[in-house]
Amino acid sequence: MSWLSNLFKKDTPKVSASINNVSRPIITKPFNTEKKIELVSFGGELPPAVVIGEIKRKVPAYYKNLYVILDNGHGEDTPGKRSPDGKFREYKYARLIVQMLADELEKLSIPYSILVPETKDISLSERVSRANKIHNEQHKKGKTVILLSIHCNAAGNGEWKNARGWSAWTSRGVTESDTIASCLYEAAHEILDPKKIQIRKDMSDGDEDWESNFYIIYKSSMPAVLTENFFQDNKLDVEYLNSDEGKRDIVNIHLNGIRKYIELKFNKK
Repeated sequence: MSWLSNLFKKDTPKVSASINNVSRPIITKPFNTEKKIELVSFGGELPPAVVIGEIKRKVPAYYKNLYVILDNGHGEDTPGKRSPDGKFREYKYARLIVQMLADELEKLSIPYSILVPETKDISLSERVSRANKIHNEQHKKGKTVILLSIHCNAAGNGEWKNARGWSAWTSRGVTESDTIASCLYEAAHEILDPKKIQIRKDMSDGDEDWESNFYIIYKSSMPAVLTENFFQDNKLDVEYLNSDEGKRDIVNIHLNGIRKYIELKFNKK
């Protein structure tokens, strides 16, 4: 039975067989016990890395009822809009946050558009024109459309200042934008309060958001909110903005705020 034991040796010798008096070699290979089992992605149905036993949470169908327009504030040629040392640029940061947020919306099957894919500045009137066109197209498809305009704040004109914190703005008066802003503030409190990071609010009209007729939110035909994501002329805020934690927090404030609004608007349970 020595031939049997040879089959299980790592370096299995060649064995000859005689067929019709012609000697032919038989090649045998040892069992491969070191081969790794690789996970397979099924066209986006499963996340890229799936652990055995992990169950992907099903996204409610009503998430698709909302359409989000993402406006990344300013452009590379906009005067100012940077830290006093010039190292932090608002246009660049806003585009990074918008792209990160868009990636998260895609994972949840929430439809969206990035309003300004260009890096150069696009006029406010052109931004509003684009947004209103998207709104009209998506409204005909039965979508509820909202706009989020993402910015960073500033307290001065080229000097380091002490003002800090996160805030959201709506147009003046009571509108559906106030509801969206309240959802964003709720998410901000959940994320920032435990870290004792400042949230700026104006309670003069009974809710936390600030009000001003900024062109992008006042002239847009859909409910719109402008967020001021900390101060680009405060050293501590800039340090936080540039950190991985800060970027993740800002994205999650917007993402969780959107999800809260969806649940409030469409979950009829």
